[in-house]
Amino acid sequence: MLPEIRADSRIALDVSLQIVEFAGFEDPKPVVQEPVISRILTHADGTRTESATDAEKDELRESKFDAQGVLLSTKTVPLSKDMEVKSKHPMISTRHFKSDVVMPFGQTLVLEMDPRTDTQNVEEEDASGNIINSQTVLHKRRTLVFITAYLTQ
Repeated sequence: MLPEIRADSRIALDVSLQIVEFAGFEDPKPVVQEPVISRILTHADGTRTESATDAEKDELRESKFDAQGVLLSTKTVPLSKDMEVKSKHPMISTRHFKSDVVMPFGQTLVLEMDPRTDTQNVEEEDASGNIINSQTVLHKRRTLVFITAYLTQ
């Protein structure tokens, strides 16, 4: 806000507002995996490690071999669900408001920014995880700004 005192005992205000809000997360996008991805790593001492992911079996298998190619150990672990989904990115919304007003000292000015409507999808599931009821709920949001100007010396 930039105030300016007028000769008629009023204040001229240049009001510029910005509201930055968290609007949720983007829908995660699944990582497309090949059915089988393998990797062979040969170490300086001649041993090697073979790793393979199998998306169909939903597992990661790692085998260690000595320098002659004899199998030393095998480890199989399930793929983490976190590995299958990229991280969610936040969504940010910004609203701006600008107004020039002239008002008497001590008066309160009420400004309303453009209203915003948020939608929320509400789903009800039964015990087996099937959706039995789905509806969209609308939430209307209003932003009011109250400004009272006084002359101080």
